[in-house]
Amino acid sequence: MVWYSWGFRNNGKFNYFLDEDDVKCPVCEQKIVIHSLGFKDTWYQISGFRRARQNKPLEAFNGGWKHAGGSKPVINSYGEHGLDLWAEMEIDLSRRDPSAPDPPPQQEKPDKQNTTPKDPSDETTGKPKHYYILIGINHYMTGPPKKSKNGRTWKYPHLHGCVRDINAIELYLMQKLEVDHDNIFKLLAEHKDNPNWKKDGPAGNREEWPTHNNITALLKKVTDLAQKGDLIYIHYAGHGGRTQPTAFPGIKMGVDQSDESLVPCDIHAPGGKYILDLELASYLNTIVDKGITLTVVLDSCHSSSASRVGAPQSGGNTPRGGTDVDAYPPLPTLTEADIRKNLQGVLRSKSRNAIEGTPEENSNAFWLNPTGYELLAACRFDQTAKENSTVAKDEGPHGIFTYYYLQALKESYPHSISHQQMHQRLQKMIDMKQFDQSPVFFGAGDRALFSQERVEDREATVGVSSGEETGTITLDIGAIHGVRIGAEFRLFPSNAREPSAADPRVKITEVKELKSIAEFLPESPQLSREQLSGGQYRAVSLSSPVEPIHVYLKTDNRHDERFDRLKKVLEDALDIPVDFVPGLNKASYQVQIDPDGNYTLYHVHRFQSQHTFSAVLGFPRTDIPNLFMDGLTHLAKFTMVKGLKNVDQTLLLGDTFEFKVVQSPNGK
Repeated sequence: MVWYSWGFRNNGKFNYFLDEDDVKCPVCEQKIVIHSLGFKDTWYQISGFRRARQNKPLEAFNGGWKHAGGSKPVINSYGEHGLDLWAEMEIDLSRRDPSAPDPPPQQEKPDKQNTTPKDPSDETTGKPKHYYILIGINHYMTGPPKKSKNGRTWKYPHLHGCVRDINAIELYLMQKLEVDHDNIFKLLAEHKDNPNWKKDGPAGNREEWPTHNNITALLKKVTDLAQKGDLIYIHYAGHGGRTQPTAFPGIKMGVDQSDESLVPCDIHAPGGKYILDLELASYLNTIVDKGITLTVVLDSCHSSSASRVGAPQSGGNTPRGGTDVDAYPPLPTLTEADIRKNLQGVLRSKSRNAIEGTPEENSNAFWLNPTGYELLAACRFDQTAKENSTVAKDEGPHGIFTYYYLQALKESYPHSISHQQMHQRLQKMIDMKQFDQSPVFFGAGDRALFSQERVEDREATVGVSSGEETGTITLDIGAIHGVRIGAEFRLFPSNAREPSAADPRVKITEVKELKSIAEFLPESPQLSREQLSGGQYRAVSLSSPVEPIHVYLKTDNRHDERFDRLKKVLEDALDIPVDFVPGLNKASYQVQIDPDGNYTLYHVHRFQSQHTFSAVLGFPRTDIPNLFMDGLTHLAKFTMVKGLKNVDQTLLLGDTFEFKVVQSPNGK
């Protein structure tokens, strides 16, 4: 085997070209000089990215585990077409068969080996199959320019990180999830490796290019392959576009509406077309109607504007969106009749983005409300999805969204991560790097990525980052959430299932509108600023963060048992923000039992040395202790936030809320 140095840096792993003057074998620690690659008396696996032929795109490769005997070294070249160029190579070694189960106790002997793969796509497992559609577009074919409404002409510019993103996703699937390569369907448009690459078409065979016809054909092919209960994962990296007038005026309530789209590599070539929002929604709805679990990940702009140019901007950023709105788009593949038929039951009415909705609602019907599947997208409609040349040193450009998406996957491995948890991690990681890009998510948040399993709900956890002062922590919870000074939280790694008693503890020292500042408790382990960056840790409350309300139980011999039930609920829950006080002097509320046996709540008013009472209007009367305590919990939270005032429009909350008078469904 010949190794060709291609600028690869692997951060401390076995790499001859990083330290060729003093390189040592990771197994025997002897200094070596590599002339060929051989293995003896060991199991070995070679994986990475290679280019087998000139002008062929990089391909993810995993040779699988192989065994070399002890008689003589096994020399492997993996060079099917002469010299192979490797952009990244990873060698795994093992003394024993990695696929074999752990040795059983001596008194037991298993009937057969456990060969269940991590990815349940093997027919022998009897589990649902998984299919992966990966689309990356760097190269956009030449052809006539597009034209905006004001007459300006423009073209979708080439990109440089999309293929790298898709290859990295593929490598993760193969290495970490052990996905069979036959279950990965990939369409790539990479630049040719020659001086005239801008004028030439993409590298590789035309059948493997992400043209309009190839993308739609692949969607249909995989949909036909998959059966009820299977899973399909789609990851797209390329340009997003906008066209106006809409191709579906009857659905979107007027020709002046626009269509969002994915932009295939042949958009400028003869016969090239967009994949419009409702067309893609139609294809995806066919998948959902078959009972297939679906995840869609889009690293592209959802819309374009004149400010979204294709040339690199400050900070090495290149937007993945068109330069303008295409005012003369090609005719769509599907007609309005096709869309209505395929999306029957999905197109919503009135307030749910559909046929009878407002123009603003219908303009983004698909993107805003995916039905029956999960959608992760790189940015909001008013933002730009970017690729950046500096986010990963020495690797070249990456999409900011996909790069941190992969980082979150790797940090969570081998634990499952839900779509909602991924969205939270991405928001924190991208925000920490100060990229003006906010990922969005729609769908069922508790389903795990690449799986049908449900992940434990983490809505009660709080985002964590390093504070401005040394030793302080910022929590994403504030006065509007009812948090109070002195409340304690436990920090734990985001990839952990749950916190442990050994994890750090902090106490709130300052409360702002949406944030709080906390300090580590003296007896608690400390975390560095690096550990607190990038969403690596989350927090969970150890006690109620809400200032408790003081309640007096008006007891007598007849009702002691009923009040004991309330006390038992409080003891068992631990986090209910209620204190039962022994007398009226410190009480804000009093609980009595009415003639029907229901718990009732009264305000306690003080006038000089006297106490008067008034019923708390609207508070539920019930004889069920848990329901009554739920009401007290809501009352405590309301008491905390009712005093918040937004008197200064320059405050953080100044532009957060917008109110409209709308017509209700009954016409009033």
